[in-house]
Amino acid sequence: MSSYPTSTSASGIWQLGDIPLFIQDGAWPAGAIGLLGGGTSPGYGNSINKITLLSTGNAIDFGDLSLSTAQSGFGQMASTTRGFLISGAETPAAAYNNTIEFSTFTTSGSATDFGDLSTRAQSVGTLSNSTRGVMAGGFTPSPNETTAIQFITLATNGDTTNFGTLTQARGGLTGLASSTRGVFSGGFVSPSTMINTVDYITIATTGNGTDFGDLLSASRGGGAGGNSTRGIYGGGQLGSPFASTNVIQYITIATTGDYQDFGDLITARNYLAGLSASPILAFAGGSGPTNLIDFVTINSLGNATDFGDLAEARAVFSGTSNNHGGLQ
Repeated sequence: MSSYPTSTSASGIWQLGDIPLFIQDGAWPAGAIGLLGGGTSPGYGNSINKITLLSTGNAIDFGDLSLSTAQSGFGQMASTTRGFLISGAETPAAAYNNTIEFSTFTTSGSATDFGDLSTRAQSVGTLSNSTRGVMAGGFTPSPNETTAIQFITLATNGDTTNFGTLTQARGGLTGLASSTRGVFSGGFVSPSTMINTVDYITIATTGNGTDFGDLLSASRGGGAGGNSTRGIYGGGQLGSPFASTNVIQYITIATTGDYQDFGDLITARNYLAGLSASPILAFAGGSGPTNLIDFVTINSLGNATDFGDLAEARAVFSGTSNNHGGLQ
């Protein structure tokens, strides 16, 4: 199922599958790569998959993480050269981990150690611009949920530094970003409370999260991404009886306010990964687990379309790209 974008006219109209896309000056961004690592399948895994985001098709093997892990970082944390993956729940050695690893997008192979989170944690929200990666919340050994926000400088290996705190302690939240603003959406508080809270931060500074608005429904484990202006959150797990949702919703990152309806995923699922490279956002894997990848066009509204398949079905894993909204 390979359908590379092709120019259809001198006016700069390009097409992905059957969807027309409008690219400034008729130029197509080169080398838009998405990486996905770890996850449950149903046992924990360490493999990294690669997709070429601006051509529909199946994922291929890229390399391996150093650990078999799931419940990792949810949201895209990457520069144009390095993609970052966080080991959350490690098997068989530990229920919580703090390892941060990165892969170089242009070089397949095993991930490289970067440093550590300040506290062992699962299911943290992650995001970045081109220089700084930010991680928030998560489940820790004790107390169970945290408000902590921490950051790294993407080009310099090392451990995290304190950034501030979220408005509410929670795990299972998902991050997305423009180049200036980061947004953390949803989450979960033990033993059974889903959260609809949305916080925002200014990535280049440090400080506490500020209320942005609310999700359409309280949920955790949605896939997210976008471009420099629009953030999109798809799927997730709702409250009792903990059903998955197929709802896709969106915000304008530079403003504040509640999410609005965008369309639907092909299938309802939670703990899926979002990988964006304007003009598209792909949603990969999720509960089941499933190997499905579907996608939407970021600046339009509508339902997701089939993209291809992961190398293996997986959920509760990390994904990122070298052209997400924080890099535009």
